[in-house]
Amino acid sequence: VSHTARDVSKILDALSARPEVDLSRVGIAGISMGSSTCMVLAWKEPRITVIAGLIGAVDFWWDMTKTAPGKDQDAKREGLSLRVRQLVSSIDPKPRKSAIAPKALFLANGDQDDGINIESIRTFVKDLKPSYKDHPDRLKSLEEQKVGHSLTNRMWEEGTEWFVNHLVEKPVRVPR
Repeated sequence: VSHTARDVSKILDALSARPEVDLSRVGIAGISMGSSTCMVLAWKEPRITVIAGLIGAVDFWWDMTKTAPGKDQDAKREGLSLRVRQLVSSIDPKPRKSAIAPKALFLANGDQDDGINIESIRTFVKDLKPSYKDHPDRLKSLEEQKVGHSLTNRMWEEGTEWFVNHLVEKPVRVPR
């Protein structure tokens, strides 16, 4: 995830030299681990203005430990090597969520996913809402009922529509 996010930034650097590329309209979409990569780029890469994350994590410590935030998660984190703790902490979008708005963010997950805890998605979106008070139409979460770690037609269709609509609209400038 970390290396791929870094590579995307390098690709954008290279594309910026091309006159046919409109860097005010750059979006990224991903599924599962690709969605987690999107979440790193959401906070890290100012040139990306539209994100569609499908069946991915938003709280990397919850994803890594499979434990809700709190003392049990803290104990599991401490049991990991220093390098793993440094790596996860360096890319986790949860503490950097203030760097995401006003980018257009669409998240889609199943409520029965054994790998991605739906409560972490709900909490993340709830915590993001105040940052989107001036652009509430740029934050959307789709929670598919009775769906595990699977991409549904509805997720794909709504994610694609979100992606296209927000890339075509006049982009909202992301402060650098």
